[in-house]
Amino acid sequence: MSRDFRVRAALERQWRELNLNVLLWAVLTSALGVYWAYLFVQGLQNYCADGTLTANICKGGERSLWTAVSGVTASLMLLYMWYARTRQKNAELNMARLDQYNRRYAKAIDLLGSPERCVRLGAIYTLEQLRKDALHVYGQPVVETLAAFIREQSARPSGLGRQQSIAMVNRPTGNARYATSAWLTSIPEDTQAALDVLGRPPIEARQVDINLRGVRLRGARLIKGRFVGADFENAHFISVDFSDAMLNKAALSHSRFSNANLCRVALAEATLTSADLRQSQLPKADLSSARLNKALLQEAFLEKANLTHADFSDARLDAANLNEVHAKYAKFFKSSLNGAQLNQATLSNADLRGAVAVAASLRGAELQAVEGIDAVLKNADLRCANLQNAKLSNIDLTGANLRLVQLQNADLSESNLQQADLSGANLNGAHLRAADLRGACLEKADLRGANLAETLFDENALSAALVD
Repeated sequence: MSRDFRVRAALERQWRELNLNVLLWAVLTSALGVYWAYLFVQGLQNYCADGTLTANICKGGERSLWTAVSGVTASLMLLYMWYARTRQKNAELNMARLDQYNRRYAKAIDLLGSPERCVRLGAIYTLEQLRKDALHVYGQPVVETLAAFIREQSARPSGLGRQQSIAMVNRPTGNARYATSAWLTSIPEDTQAALDVLGRPPIEARQVDINLRGVRLRGARLIKGRFVGADFENAHFISVDFSDAMLNKAALSHSRFSNANLCRVALAEATLTSADLRQSQLPKADLSSARLNKALLQEAFLEKANLTHADFSDARLDAANLNEVHAKYAKFFKSSLNGAQLNQATLSNADLRGAVAVAASLRGAELQAVEGIDAVLKNADLRCANLQNAKLSNIDLTGANLRLVQLQNADLSESNLQQADLSGANLNGAHLRAADLRGACLEKADLRGANLAETLFDENALSAALVD
């Protein structure tokens, strides 16, 4: 603590004590004035037998009245003077505080450019304390300063990690050759500290703009960090841990997540257009209303994630794990889901128009009222799935496993169901006009009430099915 700060703290303490003494004196004087007025009223009640006041009582009452009026007037004047002086003193103290904040900020900025890492760490934590002490003044400037520091550091080799040349010896010839420089998974302590400060804003702080566009971070730890609305466009995260972080409404378009851990991350309403999330870990993540159109999610792990109202149009989700996801009203328009796992997933009212999900697994999935017009689900596993009231006209289900599937009132007109296994399926009231069911297994399939106009069957294919 600086000497100036201690002096100002002592002056503030003395001023508070003086204000308290003046206030107590004014209150005491006012109380005495009220008491003397009370005595005067009591004197007025001492009448003579003929109803007139005695001279002594009149004089005493007059003195008491003037004393009371004088005391109250003096008290009011003192209170006004105290109020005016207090306002002036508070203004002076506020100016002194602001001057001190300005000097602290300027000093921290100077230290932030130091070549010594420990000095930069001290500057970062000084800025964090300044943000807490003067949130209304330095809330946004501190955030912008630290964000600029992170961007500058990440642009350097040290921002990604220490560089290490790996010498590999060719034993037969004895010649040494050097492999491409490899990056270690550590992140500089000062860069990590700046990220930590940005990720733990004061509780009373309003949302501010965090500009981290184009940052390159490797091995960073953003666990439980609060980066709501942050701008991470074109950022590259390598082995970054986002566990339990809050990234709602964040801008992450064209960002890359290489081997990132996004377990339970909050990305509601975030923008991840064309983001690269291949092989990323996103179990139980909240992606509700997020925009992931044209995103790359091959082999990503999204088990039990919340995808309600999320937009995956034209996204690549091949071989992704989407088991038990909640994806009501999600949009998978023309997305690629080849070999994806969607077992026990909830996809009610989802948009699967033009989606390609060859050999995908959707066992026990909830697909009520799903819209899958022109979708391709060749050799897909849909056993025990619920597709009631689904719109599946012109869908390609060649060789699909549809055993015990629920397709009541579903629209399968002009669909391709060749070689599909529909044994035990419930197609009661389904629309199969002009559908192709050649080579399909219909053993114990319930086709009562179904529209079979112009439907193509093998000879005697309906003999094992339940029909009207």
